[in-house]
Amino acid sequence: MNPRVALVACPNYQTDQVETALRRALDLLGGIRKYAQFAETVLLKPNLLTAALPEKAVITHPSVFEAFCRILVDEGVHVRYGDSPGIGTSKATIRATGFKNIADYFAADIADFSTQIRLDSPEGKLLKQMVLCPAVIECDGIFSISKLKTHGLVRMTGAIKNLFGCVPGLLKGEYHVRMPDITLFSQALLDIAHCVSPRLHIMDAIVAMSGNGPRSGHPTFIGALLLSDDAVALDRVACRLIHLPEEFVPTLLAASKNNTLFKEQIDILGDPVSSLSRPDFDIARYPVDILASRHHFPPFIKQFITPRPAIDAQKCIRCGLCVQVCPVQPKAMLITQKEEPPTVNMDRCIRCYCCQELCPHGAISLTKPWLGRWLHKLKKSPD
Repeated sequence: MNPRVALVACPNYQTDQVETALRRALDLLGGIRKYAQFAETVLLKPNLLTAALPEKAVITHPSVFEAFCRILVDEGVHVRYGDSPGIGTSKATIRATGFKNIADYFAADIADFSTQIRLDSPEGKLLKQMVLCPAVIECDGIFSISKLKTHGLVRMTGAIKNLFGCVPGLLKGEYHVRMPDITLFSQALLDIAHCVSPRLHIMDAIVAMSGNGPRSGHPTFIGALLLSDDAVALDRVACRLIHLPEEFVPTLLAASKNNTLFKEQIDILGDPVSSLSRPDFDIARYPVDILASRHHFPPFIKQFITPRPAIDAQKCIRCGLCVQVCPVQPKAMLITQKEEPPTVNMDRCIRCYCCQELCPHGAISLTKPWLGRWLHKLKKSPD
């Protein structure tokens, strides 16, 4: 049986409109009772990267969370919720984004995303054991509510990447240090997604983020909600919405077996992709890491090929957050002069792009060195 993805149009974030669209998508998949039963306790895991205004398209929009809470509560389901943000505490982020007020109305409890447990994952291809938040086992089932955004490291963040938020706090940086290779890191993300195993994935693509995501890009209207019990299939359909070749997304590439995944049919229910797609969506359409895609070079060549963080001195306010979130020791991001922007020691940089991901002022972007640009042009040229 082919994986199924419900794709439905939703014109805005008015809660009644979102609820109508969600109910339509759920009906296409077999109804909410297929995924949650009366008196169960379920966990909602939105994307709460950081405390940001909903209109910035950095986080899952609160109205999607609210509408889905109402659907569950109407069925007599008890809701828990939370996320481990990239910076700051879970409780502070929940309050700042307005999620707590919504959750309190539905008597939903904040789940434990602050401490950690160690879980065995014998089916993991790379991670046979992992450290996650206790929230993932303190419920009957999990519902992931992701946000469609560009991402410097894995090209786009969606259903698969959203579950990295089940890794508590600063341990996310340790995952990057342990697996600086994008292929290994992508497989780790798939292993985490498989271990957490949500019953259903919901993607907020009403207003997505294009450009310098996942925090400093541009809100871009698509007008869609996507639902599926298959994270890989959902992300594949999201790629079609934004005209991003699936093989350029390393998590999808890791999920494929000799590229056979990309030949697998997906049953798309609801509205046609063509009615909601955005061919002008601002996203880099080339392989994330040329070193990991058919080119083999000595490791020291990497710094001349792969994208690197670049700091805009006009936007940088010298807050030091980029230094704080840099996971390597000694730090790759350095403050050498108090009145000057930080500098990057490229010999230490592992290209995790945590600095670019979490910069609150959009002062860090990714630039490709000249050799990387040349190889990309060479690859695009006809044989």
